Parts: sequence; structure tokens; C-alpha cells
Amino acid sequence: MPYLILVFGVLIGLYALFRFFVNAEIAQVKAAMIAGGFGFAGLALLFLAMSGRLVPALVLLAAMSFAGVLVWRKRCRKKRS
Repeated sequence: MPYLILVFGVLIGLYALFRFFVNAEIAQVKAAMIAGGFGFAGLALLFLAMSGRLVPALVLLAAMSFAGVLVWRKRCRKKRS
């Protein structure tokens, strides 16, 4: 029974993702990909920190910080132009 609920939830999520891609503009898709990537990396960072793997967690944090600065600078440049 739990697997049936999981499959049903995944199907609903895939349908919602399909509808998003059909109705979204390119800028919205880019923003969703960036947010999804940072969200996934944040969950990985949390998992590594909670499981006691501090060195890989710090490496991931440094990579996320560097990527975040690059995205922020790019957006600031677009606003100025």
C-alpha cells in the first residue's frame, strides 16, 4: 500500500512538472533549474553534515558558495544593463 501511494504521488509530480514545462517561459525554466540545483545541493550538504562526513560537506558548501556568487554577479550585471 505505501508503494501505491508513492507511485501515485510520483505520477502527480511528473504531471505537474510536465504542465510547468508546457506553460513556462525560458527565464522561468532557468530559474527553476537553478533553484532545484541549489535545493538538491543543500539537501546533500545537510545529509553529509548529519551523517558525520564533515570534509565532503565543507567541500560542497564551498562549491555552493562559489556557484552562488557567480549566479548573483550574473544577475547584478543583467540589472545594470
